[in-house]
Amino acid sequence: MKTITSLVEAPIGEWFKLETVDEFGDPTGKTVDIFKCEGTFNNSDEYESLLRVTIKDVNGAVILFLNNENFSNLIILREHELWELRTKQSDGTKRKYVAFASPSGQVEIHDDTYFKDLLYNGKKEKVEARLINTQDITGLEVYAFSFITKTGTPPIIRREYESSKSGCAKIIITAALLITLTIFII
Repeated sequence: MKTITSLVEAPIGEWFKLETVDEFGDPTGKTVDIFKCEGTFNNSDEYESLLRVTIKDVNGAVILFLNNENFSNLIILREHELWELRTKQSDGTKRKYVAFASPSGQVEIHDDTYFKDLLYNGKKEKVEARLINTQDITGLEVYAFSFITKTGTPPIIRREYESSKSGCAKIIITAALLITLTIFII
């Protein structure tokens, strides 16, 4: 996978690593996996407009940034509405994932084992995706794009959590965080 230092250099239609920098612009030695693609979107103001999507794979979450055709404006989705990311694989398999729109404009798919498994299926297959506002009564608010699945395995931290078949790991981690927070506050 190619490593770059600026999103401007980013190729469209393939995964690459982006080197991260600190608040002074110095390299941190860490990278983030990124995929840029194009698609179309419909909403109350636009129909079949060009969409540019940046997908960031950041440990436990996959984050989508939706932009207009020249990447100059981030498309802000309504955060208090229900969003779904629907996918269709090359073999016809369809799935739905819960997506959350944040006030800063990004769309996040958190802690979804099935989505990570799709993203890392190792097939380098083209997957069609539709981000849909499930509360839009007109059914017109749709952001359509495609991405390529990755090779390799998800980050270790994610895999360890996924290997737990029960919710015990999540409860233990949550309890440990609450205990730590309680001790810190006291």
